Amino acid sequence: MDKQTPTHATDTGPFVGVYSEKVTHTLGFGGTKRRKSAKTYWLIERDHADQIFAQALNENMVPVGERKPLAQEKFLADYCPEPDLFMSVTRPRMREIEEAVRKGDEHRGKEELFSAEVEYKHALQIDEEEIRANFGLGLTYLNRGDRDKARYVFGKLVTLEAAFQPKHKHLFNEFGIALRKGQMHKEAVLYYSRALELATDDDHLLYNLARAHFELRELGESHAVVQRALDLNPQLAEAEQLLRVLVREDPSLLTTGVDLSEPDLSPGPA
Repeated sequence: MDKQTPTHATDTGPFVGVYSEKVTHTLGFGGTKRRKSAKTYWLIERDHADQIFAQALNENMVPVGERKPLAQEKFLADYCPEPDLFMSVTRPRMREIEEAVRKGDEHRGKEELFSAEVEYKHALQIDEEEIRANFGLGLTYLNRGDRDKARYVFGKLVTLEAAFQPKHKHLFNEFGIALRKGQMHKEAVLYYSRALELATDDDHLLYNLARAHFELRELGESHAVVQRALDLNPQLAEAEQLLRVLVREDPSLLTTGVDLSEPDLSPGPA
């Protein structure tokens, strides 16, 4: 087969398939220098606009990391189709991950936390960076009150940029709230700060960060962050409520226009 013919392509529609790229490395120095070739494997997709995307496959032949655009010229020159791998390995394992995460979520929803942990760990054995499995496992540990294991998962999540993409927002919001409810306020501050690096103008993230600072009694930091949230969204009721609490507890934080007459002085829910 001609390597430039996409095995899953049509002239008008998208395709998905596994392709290999031959990579050559130089090893050693001087007289011992030698070149060694190896294959790397990629999940290749083409959309309806004819844009090609590549995502690396791990040792279990499932896609990991960022999905990046790929120039058509490079794709045609350097990538060779591996149709058997896609059909017999990659697609079944991707489905296996999906099923394990689905079962884990189902068990967690029923508070069957041991079974949920087993399913999430099964997914992570195939792809250790699978976002939903990591969030699910972290939430399972937080629900169980196991802070040490929750901290381990937290440490992994804050390094994964994909964890804070818009499509996962409901998960990282739930995880942040669970950190706070689990009295892990320092972790919550770090977590929301990391999320804000990728979504700097999210008023709800700012409110949640301000709330975490408040729980640590870092009133000045909480005030500065909640004010940023209100600058973005003056109608954010929870942020207005938290601001009233802050200026009541520390009048030096008082700013013009803050109404202290509101009877409910407890911060609202995240």
